[in-house]
Amino acid sequence: MKKETSIILIFFVLIMIPTIFFSCRSQTNWGITFSQKESLRLNGEWQNTYEAIIEELKPNKIRLVGYWDFIEKNKSIYDFSEMDSMVEKAREREIPIILAIGQKTPRWPECHVPPWAEDDPNKETYLLEYLRVFVDRYKNLPNLLYWQVENEPFLGKEKCSPSSETFFKKEIDLVKNLDPDHKIVLTDSGELGNWEETAKYADVFGYTLYHKVYDTRWGTFKVDRTKKYFTNKAKTIRESIHPNLEVICIEASMEPWGAVTNERLGSEQYEIFTVEDLRYNLDFAKKLRPQFNEVYLWGAEWWYYAKNNGHPEYWDEIKQLNKWSPL
Repeated sequence: MKKETSIILIFFVLIMIPTIFFSCRSQTNWGITFSQKESLRLNGEWQNTYEAIIEELKPNKIRLVGYWDFIEKNKSIYDFSEMDSMVEKAREREIPIILAIGQKTPRWPECHVPPWAEDDPNKETYLLEYLRVFVDRYKNLPNLLYWQVENEPFLGKEKCSPSSETFFKKEIDLVKNLDPDHKIVLTDSGELGNWEETAKYADVFGYTLYHKVYDTRWGTFKVDRTKKYFTNKAKTIRESIHPNLEVICIEASMEPWGAVTNERLGSEQYEIFTVEDLRYNLDFAKKLRPQFNEVYLWGAEWWYYAKNNGHPEYWDEIKQLNKWSPL
């Protein structure tokens, strides 16, 4: 009897080990970026949108943005009440968060500098002080995963881009000195960036993923990149920087991109980006694994907007993500 039991146990273990191993390697760990500003622009509020994202979509992780011009509207007067609310909601649900900070942060036009500081010759000094206050406030959060310092810092020459690589390094060093216990994720365009310029300062490198983009010359068009394209770029920066550098997809676009903001596109927005486009993008994100298992989706505020304007199919599709099965 003991011998038969042992044989059954061994057989069960041999069957289960490959299944468990394959599942762990294959499952996508997906997150969402939430922009308070984008929600206000699209939906006229952000609280209900954020609540619905957490309660209905149930993301594994969330990237939140600490907009400088929202928190320090007046010099040296900080209002963290809304940021605290978002952070606390994620903490209650034990959702790991990335906190993106700086002057060039997610969501167009990306320059989020308070008007009082824009043309001040001491702007960089004020920015460093803002970073210090922000990091000190949130560095002990039990669910803090990473800091993100600036967004695609070397892509384009925006007014709010770091004035120099030296100053960008100063921002990173400040955050690391204030909080040596959390890694810093730095980002670049998946399609346009050379990655190495930013990745050399990163603990974690995040790239963007866009399949439909807009250009004033050609309108909205598809950008076809293969999995090999991204794995080769990751291999290159690992070879030149660090063999174990963690690389994630920080911004996988799942919304329309047209000549004007989405709400001004009217019905055209649902033609520019159909639910079939959404499914295609999600399928591509799944195919990035096991090399890139961590993917942050971009467009949550728009899915909520679309749902409330007669197009719930995008929201419903995303709701199925927590049911993704291994390939």
